[in-house]
Amino acid sequence: MSEALDKVRDLRELPLFPLPIVLFPGVPLPLHIFEPRYREMLSDIRDGGNLFGLSFFDASSAQTELPPAGHIGCVAEVTEAQALPDGRSNIMTLGVVRYRLEAYVERGDSYLLGRVSYFEDYEEDRDALLERSHVVAGMFMRIARASARLSSGSQARSWPQMLGP
Repeated sequence: MSEALDKVRDLRELPLFPLPIVLFPGVPLPLHIFEPRYREMLSDIRDGGNLFGLSFFDASSAQTELPPAGHIGCVAEVTEAQALPDGRSNIMTLGVVRYRLEAYVERGDSYLLGRVSYFEDYEEDRDALLERSHVVAGMFMRIARASARLSSGSQARSWPQMLGP
């Protein structure tokens, strides 16, 4: 089991914070907490490992009021918190591991709570990626040459000539 999955091993229900941003594992994200429901969430997670789920959700373009069940998000760990005199907070978070929202849980909290399952990406095969990158680069060069032939109306220029003045 990875260190990331070990952090969430016993955590089946996760407080959710929908925002119009995406968080990835290993990436830091500063947040300013000002809404009363997320102030409550921040207080509640301090007792449970400082973990919450950040779910991409853009209310201005969404057709629903909540991120749908089945969506993918990322667990955020609060690594630093600065409480402000008026109750707001500035926090630094770090993406831990991705999750899939299985269902919402109704417990009477002012913030969203979800039952989630966690997953990690598979380890890449670097040799396969390198081979595929050469295939893609070759395809790009063929397209660039064909485009140059079409735009010049005669003989194709070489790639260095196309980049020149």
